[in-house]
Amino acid sequence: MNIYDFAVFIKSKTNLELFFVGGCVRDLLMNKKTEDYDICSAVLPDQMKKICKNKKIKCISTGIKYGTVTIILDNVKYEHTTWRKDVSTLGRSCKIDFTDNMKEDAKRRDFTINALYKNVVTNEIFDFFGGREHIKRRVLCFVGNAAKRIEEDYLRIFRFFRFINKFDLDFNKAEFDIVKQKCCGIKILSNERVKTEIFNMFKDGIKNYDIFTQFIEMTGNFHEITSYFYDLLKTPQNHPYHNRNNVLHHTLDIINMLNKHKNSDCDYYCVVFHDMFKSNTISIDKKGITHFYGHDSIFVEKFKRIMQSFRLSNVCQKKVSFFVCFHLKLSMFLERIRVANNIPEKEYFNLIYNMYSHNSQSFVIYLKELSYIFLLENQHKFNYDFKKEFDFFMTKVDKFELIYNSIDKKDIVENINDKKEIKGIFKQNLKKYYCE
Repeated sequence: MNIYDFAVFIKSKTNLELFFVGGCVRDLLMNKKTEDYDICSAVLPDQMKKICKNKKIKCISTGIKYGTVTIILDNVKYEHTTWRKDVSTLGRSCKIDFTDNMKEDAKRRDFTINALYKNVVTNEIFDFFGGREHIKRRVLCFVGNAAKRIEEDYLRIFRFFRFINKFDLDFNKAEFDIVKQKCCGIKILSNERVKTEIFNMFKDGIKNYDIFTQFIEMTGNFHEITSYFYDLLKTPQNHPYHNRNNVLHHTLDIINMLNKHKNSDCDYYCVVFHDMFKSNTISIDKKGITHFYGHDSIFVEKFKRIMQSFRLSNVCQKKVSFFVCFHLKLSMFLERIRVANNIPEKEYFNLIYNMYSHNSQSFVIYLKELSYIFLLENQHKFNYDFKKEFDFFMTKVDKFELIYNSIDKKDIVENINDKKEIKGIFKQNLKKYYCE
């Protein structure tokens, strides 16, 4: 059963109509591709679940407390939320009642371009606050009173900047000033919600650096997550390799390059964290060039604190740690390969062994999975594609792996109990065979 047939079926059972709502309607009017489908009606959640169960349609209680169930039709997920009206609100905490009045439901929404409803069957669009006109004029406006909308959920400050950037929208100056005044309220938001919204901005691609800069300047002092990016913004970067105003803009450059490739959330973390603590190591030489010697080591010292803030999975933590610790070392080594033909085998060994010591044999997997990010970072730095050099380096890694697997470790540990001594002998054997 598709969504059209489902809407007809619901009408036959309840005499109530089904509507697309929010982002999918906005995207349709903007000629944008959409992947998330929100639907709504006056049908109560328990009633919707019963109807779906009788028809053997999969229906999941994803947010039943707030009237939301997820319905799966033709392998597509549709989040259905019963129309609601606020009885009382206190920040994100609110008491709601269900309603059969669509306009009451629309009053609860954040921006006019998201307060649009489209009848699933007839395609008629309902617009109570001028959303279609605002799409034509390419301007972002809050529904009703901006201050009240923000106080209902301070995450709307993040969404305000996200939509301006994503859709290249203008804004009402008076509402922008209200957003600025209300930024202190974001301190009540959880790290997880803030992190998710910022990384959604990254996945959209940062098209307007000025807007993103204003966003960080306004929010950087009020939340732990934004404070990291504020630190990047306030760290100047004047260097032939990275000729940007600040470290944040350099990071955004790499993120935008990353978006042109198939990627994972962990890849974004690698890019975001790779220069995170440059401010702790900044020095400026006589020519005014900035240097950040040892910034990769500072990250290791502060690693636990960052992980507490961003709550990454164990696997992602290891990959991020590996990338941050070796992006600079590998970058400079690839440049050496490019300009020199006679790098001694022992120097390859030393770098590869350090990678091995950091992540055991997993380092080979991480090198392969993160190869394109290493290359993007190097391309941005040297304006050169290092794929040939990286592939050559990987032949040296393959050689290391082959020798590692050929050594009989039982012979080394026999009659030796000191782990440090075992490690030292093992390294000597590896190096001996590798450099022959």
